[in-house]
Amino acid sequence: DFDQVFHSPAVSSTDCMSCHNSDPFIHDPWLDNAKLPNDPSQTVVPKYEYNGLNLPYFAVGGYGSQLSNASVHIESNNCLNCHRSSMELAINSFDGIGHVLVNEFMPPDNPGSFIDDYNELIDCYINGIENIDGCNWMIPPGGDCDSEIIGLDNSSIIGDLNGDSAINVQDIILTINLILNNEYNSLADLNSDDNIDVLDIILLVNIITS
Repeated sequence: DFDQVFHSPAVSSTDCMSCHNSDPFIHDPWLDNAKLPNDPSQTVVPKYEYNGLNLPYFAVGGYGSQLSNASVHIESNNCLNCHRSSMELAINSFDGIGHVLVNEFMPPDNPGSFIDDYNELIDCYINGIENIDGCNWMIPPGGDCDSEIIGLDNSSIIGDLNGDSAINVQDIILTINLILNNEYNSLADLNSDDNIDVLDIILLVNIITS
């Protein structure tokens, strides 16, 4: 049974990220209960308590890599409060083969209670994110890169410090406050000299008056 679920990528002729886009280590009740023979107090697969942001490890992919570690992302989906889930693994290897059924052990404190959220992820993955409202691909944080939700326009207008899609006197006031408090904001650094000073205010004024 184990060999039907876990095997070398050479067997399935797929890339590592089809299973490991959530993180380098795959977790399920069987794997998480495997203990080191020389120290039964330690698990074979490293188990960390973390907030999903400052990870002690990350899967290599995305950001120009030939392998993508992007995963399905739906805002406010309960499953994603803890997981960056590989739906390929969940649908085809766990639920598909039937040896490990996700809803039978997730969430741990109330198995099956997130079935609607899980089905939402399945629907998004199977039918394509382009066909489901609110569904996107997300590249996780790694190295010096923040997480990125692909397909959302996260671009900001240089000079628009309050995010109202307009450059006006309010942005000048916010820039002055940055200078007085000796703080930095890349949106206020109009001349890209890594400093916020009067030159940036002059450029703001020029943008507004023109």
